[in-house]
Amino acid sequence: MGCLASIPCLSLLLLLLLSQFFSAAFAGNFTCNATPSATCRGLAGYVVPNDTTYGHIRSLFQVDTLASILGANNKSLSTPATQPVPANSTVLVPFPCRCVNGTGKSDGVPVYTVKSTDTGLDDIARNTFDLFATYPEIADANNITNANVITPGEKLYIPLPCSCDPVQGEEVAHLAHVVAAGSTVAGIAAMFGTDEDTLLQLNGNFQPASLKAGQILDVPLGVCSSSIRSTSLDYDFMRLPAKSYALTAKGCVLCGCNNDTYQLDCKLNQSMSSACPAERCARDLKIGNSSTSGCEITACDYAGYANSSASGFEILAVNTTKNICNSSAPAGLGLKVSLWSGLLILLHMALMGPPFL
Repeated sequence: MGCLASIPCLSLLLLLLLSQFFSAAFAGNFTCNATPSATCRGLAGYVVPNDTTYGHIRSLFQVDTLASILGANNKSLSTPATQPVPANSTVLVPFPCRCVNGTGKSDGVPVYTVKSTDTGLDDIARNTFDLFATYPEIADANNITNANVITPGEKLYIPLPCSCDPVQGEEVAHLAHVVAAGSTVAGIAAMFGTDEDTLLQLNGNFQPASLKAGQILDVPLGVCSSSIRSTSLDYDFMRLPAKSYALTAKGCVLCGCNNDTYQLDCKLNQSMSSACPAERCARDLKIGNSSTSGCEITACDYAGYANSSASGFEILAVNTTKNICNSSAPAGLGLKVSLWSGLLILLHMALMGPPFL
């Protein structure tokens, strides 16, 4: 009764209620139910609160290697862990995702160690992890009954939102995006190469006018197609969006998503060649190499890797052949034509008139 009659106490209660409201509003629960117990590579667009380094971000989110975080941001492999990252920069953080009961969450990481300066779960959720997980979600994930009682040194699992679901029948990478002040749904859709309707459907069909700064959105990113077999150990984790790369096959293969063709370009990692099993295609081609014969280009593509009792693991490769003489082939096949060929095709179409009237 004394608290209800106290103005300062009422103000505190109001702040707590508002905190719970906005935490619930910004909660990033991503639907993930296309395949039960699916696993894949999640991405979080972490907005850095203070000046930091790639090494610190890797440690905070417990990314498996520095190369993983560098590849997600298309930074050179030679970039040191001490490379400065200015405050308010957005860094893409890759992490393992697992789908359970229709929702995707980070698979066991990150685990955060409570500091003496942390004032509670809400402080950690907001000021350390961009509200990718709200304090009730952190409390639930760690079986904590009182969110205001935490102990320095205590270990907390932070459940980051993610999904492995295809979108409109296409494989994608799901990005947990933090909405910036002044953003619109249409603007975010255009920024990431999707459309407004798809963005709204993925995020519960909320009203565009209700979009708020700090809200976490599930944004689908188009990924490169590849020759990786569905049985490969890295099949679920090589859905790479444009302008990103990843080391795979235990560091033996470097794959990048070609922004022009949306094909995964892979080659052997020369710095690891002595420790990697050899794999060649027909015509004695190495992964990433090609040969031309008449109108055909035959390439040796990376097809994944598998365990092997003989050598520990083996790298898989496959020949793919493309015809470079058929200029009438659809662009979706990834074939390239010269500028003059393209102009001639457009001129021919203009003279012939619309094909379907």
